[in-house]
Amino acid sequence: MVIVDLGGAEPEDDPNPNVMYELGIRHALGLPLVMVAWKGQRLPFDVGNQRVIMEDRDLVDLDLNRRKIVAFIRAAEQGKYYRPMAAVSRLATIQAASESLAEDSLLRALALEVRELRSALSTAVHPRQFRTLQDKKRAVKRLLSGKVFRKELYPYFIANGGTPQMWARLLKMQVPLEELDLLENWGLEEWKAYVASSAKESCPAGAIDTRIQDDLLIKIKSALPAQPWPDGIHKQIAGQLNIPTQVVSAHISELIRRGDFVRQVDGVLFPDGA
Repeated sequence: MVIVDLGGAEPEDDPNPNVMYELGIRHALGLPLVMVAWKGQRLPFDVGNQRVIMEDRDLVDLDLNRRKIVAFIRAAEQGKYYRPMAAVSRLATIQAASESLAEDSLLRALALEVRELRSALSTAVHPRQFRTLQDKKRAVKRLLSGKVFRKELYPYFIANGGTPQMWARLLKMQVPLEELDLLENWGLEEWKAYVASSAKESCPAGAIDTRIQDDLLIKIKSALPAQPWPDGIHKQIAGQLNIPTQVVSAHISELIRRGDFVRQVDGVLFPDGA
């Protein structure tokens, strides 16, 4: 296994010619490899449509880069890596077939049709556009669908300073194509670290700490009247307990999530979560 580093000393640097030469040899031999580059680096068109790990390289990025490299290596070991010579071989086979078969041969007609189709696609799709087409992304929510620990992540996210609104935004976040293999193989602990980090990053500097505290949950639950609550109940409770309204809102949302109360909109209760 070979790790090909396309990045120079700085993100603006072009890939080292020696590295590109060695990459070409690796491609020619059809051997597995993993490519890495700077985040935001402009890659040459002939590798721009391939799977490349593109991340920053500060100390805080070491763990993420390590996990991505490990995931890409495992995928390459399973045969999931780019083989440009295979495409060249197929094209040569089609070319030879179209020239050697008789003019009335059905196979010849098919070979010619494939040649024309390939030529049309090459003309219509610019390499950069082709890369854009490949860069389809998937939402975090879709990655977590069907996983039994999804319900465990929400309270962990809230406990680390997140809010229900932030959680909804996190689920809608799009995951770059090059990260899919990594995230799809994550277990509970990796996802916990991810959502905890996301919760902290979502809170601006100096923001009020809205992490869920069990003692506050008990106090707020005891202070809340029977539903339906009047408008501004969170402000009322905040005044009684002398705590920020954001903290009260976060804890009320958690109490509703746990089933102690039901969702309420404009004085209307939705006991079934409708």
